[in-house]
Amino acid sequence: MNDEVEDYATRDGGVDVAGNARDVISDPQAPVNTGPGTQVNVAIERAIIRAWESTEGYRPRPRQAVAEDEIEWLARRFVEPGNFSQAGVLLRDRRTVLLGGPPGSGRRSAALMLLARLPGHATVRCLPPDADENVLLDPDEIEQGERLLLDLTNGDDDALELLHGQLGGFRATLLQKEAHLAVVLPGPHDGIVTAEFRPLATDISRPPAVEVLRRHLQEERVPFALQDLNDEMLRPQLSTGSMGQLAHLARLMRRAREDNGRKPFRAWLRTALAGLTDRGAEVAARVRGKSGQDRALMFVTAFLHGGPVDVVPDAENRLLRALDFPDDETHVLDRPDLVERLSGIGAQVDPGRRVRFPGFAWDSAVRSHFWLVYSTMRPQFLTWAADLVETANLDEEDTDRIAHRLVEQCLRWRQPNDVVPVAKRWAEKGVPRLASAATVLLVQGLSHEAFGGTFRRHLYYWSREASLNPNLARIVIALCRDVLAPSLPDRALVRLHHLTRHRDREVSAEAVDALTSLAENRRFFRRLVDRLARWVATGDKFLSSVDVMLLTRVARAERLLDDSPRARRLIDDRDVRAQLELLWNAMLRSPEQKAWSPLLDDWLRTTLDEATGVPLDVLFNAAGRDTRLLGVLFQATSRWASATDDPGDQARRDRLRQQVLDKINDVMGLRVDVVDPSEKESAR
Repeated sequence: MNDEVEDYATRDGGVDVAGNARDVISDPQAPVNTGPGTQVNVAIERAIIRAWESTEGYRPRPRQAVAEDEIEWLARRFVEPGNFSQAGVLLRDRRTVLLGGPPGSGRRSAALMLLARLPGHATVRCLPPDADENVLLDPDEIEQGERLLLDLTNGDDDALELLHGQLGGFRATLLQKEAHLAVVLPGPHDGIVTAEFRPLATDISRPPAVEVLRRHLQEERVPFALQDLNDEMLRPQLSTGSMGQLAHLARLMRRAREDNGRKPFRAWLRTALAGLTDRGAEVAARVRGKSGQDRALMFVTAFLHGGPVDVVPDAENRLLRALDFPDDETHVLDRPDLVERLSGIGAQVDPGRRVRFPGFAWDSAVRSHFWLVYSTMRPQFLTWAADLVETANLDEEDTDRIAHRLVEQCLRWRQPNDVVPVAKRWAEKGVPRLASAATVLLVQGLSHEAFGGTFRRHLYYWSREASLNPNLARIVIALCRDVLAPSLPDRALVRLHHLTRHRDREVSAEAVDALTSLAENRRFFRRLVDRLARWVATGDKFLSSVDVMLLTRVARAERLLDDSPRARRLIDDRDVRAQLELLWNAMLRSPEQKAWSPLLDDWLRTTLDEATGVPLDVLFNAAGRDTRLLGVLFQATSRWASATDDPGDQARRDRLRQQVLDKINDVMGLRVDVVDPSEKESAR
């Protein structure tokens, strides 16, 4: 099933079906919610912000129509790789470049800078790297003059096959729209690109690593002398490290300096390198000789790192039960106390009564080690963490941290589908802190380079369920609006449009609100109107009441006639105008005149206020020569003209009503011009 090309068999307008369920929160740790998801929505918004601001583990970023600040951030750190100029010539002259190169050479950054350095001013937009129903490159999505980035760094053979099959047709539209495309290949182009497209391909080589690190250290405000970059500890990274690893090293050095500002550069470097390298052997040495209970405590502490110490004993007991560990018959007073046991595994309790591993990024290393070496226990680890989040005495930030660490491990070890049911279960409970944790899981998944497509598909299938749990539906709406829409607006549009048909009217209304807000963006508006028009053209020629309401909110005549600087009027876009005519034709055919009357009223009022005939032209083109539709239009205009008590306004409305009647007569060939008899005499 294609999650971007609609299945028009599911067209029922669920908004009119009774449902209107309200959230009832029974968790005694959470405040009672008697409103329609208000507290849950607030928790969802906080979780999205917290996920973007996370400083541990994998940090997602909005892969947007790439924001100017991201380009500026990259430009300050960018060092041109070998053959960069040749790639730029290809992009300028052929409007397409297929950019290859060895792994770690900074291909994506180079492609982004190639697009950003083109003459003129245009936004860079990232195309989704995963295909839907065998569509990877859709020519209909190309906007005039835009710059497109398709990152196939993780692309498989199927994606490359689609690239070759669709690139020719895509480029035809690309040239017509004066747009540019940069494709990042999984490796060197030789052996990947076929002979047909080899003239568009080139490879970059690794840029000077010392210069790359120097730029990043400067931007991270890490003081250094040039001789510091010759340190022997740096040689392996400078010789073989990827550009991403060098950037990460600079960030780790900044954190090391923040923790130990008085120490010299070499101490920061040693700490940062320890956090950058695989510390599995170091963790294994620490674990060796520990009892099963101490290993469990070590794993629990790594997951609760930064959390309240009083939760640790309960969390440890839960883990031991989940792993069927034999009960300890020793009386608790005969065992070492918690502080002593924590000290034995290298952990400590800080003044805020929170448990921590003091070593730099040591908690992350411990989590990764256990998830790797005890791979057969991963299902139990997952169940334990999910249960801990649901029932332990933890606040929202604590549960978010555990959720973040759980999804981090599942994605690292290629288990994306394991956490989706967990997120669904948390979301459906309607408890704010669980909704927050579920949101963290899904944000991390949607933002992942390799597995983002997996999570987008789950959102698609959920969005199509008219009876989807309202609490989960609210999370899907927020994720579409705040996470998907900036980077993949068409996919956000599909999911949100499905959710407008949800049987719970409040959920449907929230989806309409999200689409209305996103449609303030002109490109999103065009895609929304195009979708509604295709919905009509391939269906039963009618719009559902919720679609009419949506169109009433986004297609105000004043918006369509706006001639702000740097943008032509939307109504002057040939495609937009044709789509609006098709939509008005569908509405005039609909028996639900009451649903579209507000939009017609707005268009007629704007026709008066702006002294323009453009809205009427669209309406008459929509009606064509269909006498029934022309009659409906005149009847609705007459109703509007009579709905005023102001004599001056009444006269203006009457003139417009007469203008509409005259146009109808012109269309039908019924209008007869009355000529003054004196004019006939003078003509003789």
